[in-house]
Amino acid sequence: MTLEMASGLKYRLDTLSSVVRNNRVNVAFDNNDRVLKIKEQDSLADGATKEIGYNTVNVPYGGTYTVELCDGTKVYLNSGTTLEFPSRFDGKVRSVILKGEAYFDVARNVSKPFVVEVDEMKVKVLGTSFNVKSYVDEPGVLHDISRVVSLFFGMGNRRRRSNRENKLIIIRVSEP
Repeated sequence: MTLEMASGLKYRLDTLSSVVRNNRVNVAFDNNDRVLKIKEQDSLADGATKEIGYNTVNVPYGGTYTVELCDGTKVYLNSGTTLEFPSRFDGKVRSVILKGEAYFDVARNVSKPFVVEVDEMKVKVLGTSFNVKSYVDEPGVLHDISRVVSLFFGMGNRRRRSNRENKLIIIRVSEP
């Protein structure tokens, strides 16, 4: 497992047992018990800049890892997966890029949607739990029809949609 920061610095997560600080954007990467937690230290402090670029966590085949993003969203990365994410979510959306498979437990924020970009597909939610799977090299599965997004809402009410035509899927659920 590796973390490559937007600055280009690289760390092996399986041997890193400390906090790595990115003072340019005033965040800390706390790696403990196979969970990488990204924590905002304050709002953008004096001298801190808006970061350009994404951090990347790579999980090799045979491994798993958990990332807790700065908004509290937990991402459970499966084997052979890459997650790209900003150190902090500035702007109107919280956006990450996924290659592989991950289960997302998204912190609710109705004013700042959470977007997972997977190839040409985007999954946009306000706060829920779901699994995304998209491996490009999975044998016996055509890449352009293999993406499946499973969304879980509330008390065991499960809805599943499959994106077989590579089109945007919008699922609206009214809450009680």
